[in-house]
Amino acid sequence: MKILNYCLALFALSAITLTSCKDDPDPILAPTIASIEAVGTSFADGSAVTKDLNGASSAADVALNSVITITLDKAVDGTTVNVSNVAISNADGDVASTVTSSGSAITITPSEEMVRGTSHTLTLSNIKSSDGGTMSTVSRTFVTEGRAPVIVPKADDQLAYYNFDGTTDDILGNYNPDNVVGIEMGTDRFGQGNSTASFDGDVSIIEIPDADQMMTYNDFTLSFWMKTNTEGHIDAGGNPASHFVMGLGAFFGFQFEIPADFGSCKLAMSYKLENDDVTGEDLWFNGSGEDKDNGGWQGWDFVANLGEGGVAEILKDKWVHVVCSYNSTTKQGRMYFNGQLMKSQDFNLWPDCDVAGACKQATTGVVYRGNESDVEPILALGFIKSIDSPMWASEPWGDYNTPTSNHFKGDLDDIRIFKAPFSAEDVETLYNSEK
Repeated sequence: MKILNYCLALFALSAITLTSCKDDPDPILAPTIASIEAVGTSFADGSAVTKDLNGASSAADVALNSVITITLDKAVDGTTVNVSNVAISNADGDVASTVTSSGSAITITPSEEMVRGTSHTLTLSNIKSSDGGTMSTVSRTFVTEGRAPVIVPKADDQLAYYNFDGTTDDILGNYNPDNVVGIEMGTDRFGQGNSTASFDGDVSIIEIPDADQMMTYNDFTLSFWMKTNTEGHIDAGGNPASHFVMGLGAFFGFQFEIPADFGSCKLAMSYKLENDDVTGEDLWFNGSGEDKDNGGWQGWDFVANLGEGGVAEILKDKWVHVVCSYNSTTKQGRMYFNGQLMKSQDFNLWPDCDVAGACKQATTGVVYRGNESDVEPILALGFIKSIDSPMWASEPWGDYNTPTSNHFKGDLDDIRIFKAPFSAEDVETLYNSEK
């Protein structure tokens, strides 16, 4: 009898247990990511770019204008999808975006292009499925195509910046060109297409108006990347032609040029004096090593010795970073190639003034001294004066309208102009950031 009662009790307990298990609902599983796809257009060549952001490793070269679609394994509760819990961010913070959902898909669309060459993070948090499942926080990292932005020394003193990434405009918006002739967007030193200004050596020019205002400050720095192209670049006699790389009213403002033999280069520039007069001087470099203590001019306190290869070894048909800077306080002008000092000259070492305030020792800063009977106050890239500047119009080498004149042939990139002098450390920092 006891055994029977025990068995009946055990049976009843089992029935209760089975009934209780049967009444419990199945747990709601959290939604999981089936795929993440970024679809956009390459800024380099306009081709369609699709990247998988859900792979085992971080995706690279994601198009800047990508629209990102996250697909879950079940339908999404749209009320839980917003910019607070679906976001793209980088080191500077969240990227402004719009977020939508439909069925099992979430779409995030940046309001503007993402930053080039920069690590971004896509984060999803507290997303729910339509059946109530909640997904834990998930993140994926990716890197956009192109080169990361450069941290620029003395950025507050930068007057103009032309990066030629699909546009000839000044990125700062201060000095945009009003005339662009024969310019194509070429491949830069990193192999990125649509990222440099290519000049054909015949007619190519970019004209930037009111550029005389760049020389209303005492100090001045010009920084740019250049790659000449000497193939087929000849003068009227069939000989190699020189390169007028750029200029603001030629020597009435400043001009940078390279002779046909690449034996030297120079930045010719105008300066104001203590007596309010104006003058000009060349920052000329030939790589000889002949400074004031070694057979050179008394004002040249440093001239690099480039050896047998000379200037051509650095400048001819290869990418080079050039910086020319004038410091009105020290009265020194300096030229750098690829972060290294090439030439330094000091107006304090020039001959004494015969008339007080009327010599190079009395220089107070840079100045634009052109008049429109000679030149226009227009910065020309690809020539050293504007198309309509009368000066040298009858010269076979100086007339813009003559294809065999000294037009620049090659590529220019990352042109920067500052109203401040650059130290050697500034030059090295910029070079290392941009190279």
